[in-house]
Amino acid sequence: MSFRFRKSISICPGVRINLGKSGVSSVSVGPRGASLSLGQHGTHANLGIPGTGVSYRTRLGTASGTGTGQKQQHSNSTAANHALVQQIEAVQYEMASILNIHTDTPNVRNALSLECLKSEYVSLACKPFGLAQPVRPEKPVIPTKPELATSWFGRFFSSDGSLANKAQALDESICRWEIQNSKDQLNYLKQRTAWATEYAIWKNKKESFRLASVDSENKILQNFESDDTFFEERLRAALARTVWPRETTIDFEIDSQNTLIKLAVDLPEIEDIPSINYKLNKRGTSMLENPKSPKQLRLEYAKLVHGILLRVTGITFFNLPFNTVEISGFTQRLDQATGYITDDYILDVGIKREQFLMINFEQLDAINPIETLQRFQLNRNMTATGIFKSLYKI
Repeated sequence: MSFRFRKSISICPGVRINLGKSGVSSVSVGPRGASLSLGQHGTHANLGIPGTGVSYRTRLGTASGTGTGQKQQHSNSTAANHALVQQIEAVQYEMASILNIHTDTPNVRNALSLECLKSEYVSLACKPFGLAQPVRPEKPVIPTKPELATSWFGRFFSSDGSLANKAQALDESICRWEIQNSKDQLNYLKQRTAWATEYAIWKNKKESFRLASVDSENKILQNFESDDTFFEERLRAALARTVWPRETTIDFEIDSQNTLIKLAVDLPEIEDIPSINYKLNKRGTSMLENPKSPKQLRLEYAKLVHGILLRVTGITFFNLPFNTVEISGFTQRLDQATGYITDDYILDVGIKREQFLMINFEQLDAINPIETLQRFQLNRNMTATGIFKSLYKI
């Protein structure tokens, strides 16, 4: 299933395993700037403000192998004990999330339909009519016509000359009112005529744009099923939203003509599996370490890598209405023939959508991803104790 890929996406981690010379030295849970570290030197909360260089680190629990005096001092702190219990439970939960990563596989039965994806494609490709509609001018408001005061009291105390002056002033006001009113009406008629012309032109352009858009939409839909770039970008965005156990790379390629998606996942190394189980002692005063057997580590690693491929397949089918996913998983190993580190492919599988829909997505926690992938066209050389043998190298 080896081939060259067109696209690649790097996924950010949510859990970081810190390795020392003797194996796992600490486990960091949470985003940078607000994480929890659990290791040989105790449990610490790490807080920081990105970009400022300001950080804070505080011990939440004692380290294994501490002295009697330190243990006694810690046992006297109920709050510290409670914090230690909470933090170890949080780490155990995060580690369980890593080993059960397949439970985050999306329900493909709720995937976006082909028609919805077509509608999205057309809306992205079609430009809206950008010419603004001409604004219809408002009809001018006619001001109140000037009138002479009709109060009998005013007329009684006014002289004939005063009344004559007021009448003359009124006539002049009425004349100015009529002239201004005529100007306003004439100006409105000119604006209304201009608007009617502009509106007719705008309406004609809008109708022409609509007819052209219908033809354009038909052409766009003809390109829909063969636009690999659109599908690749949609898959890239979906994978970018994924939270992963470690920073990794997924390469992919779209073959829309055959409704096929090809993916290659840079898998974690077996060293990324925590080699120690952590728990509290009976008194709840310190952390106990229980090393895992090599077989347990290998089987946990096998479950993780199968779960990763299962989840990536679900994300792909959920976001793209294609029929087939071909997905490979590789790890970095030393090639003893050349002395170089190579990409060593340890499993690949071809999965049809109708087969994938047979999974009970409501009970993913009851699924063993190793057995699930065996239902499909799986190419893998793995022993019963979880040892992977190479399929091919690139």
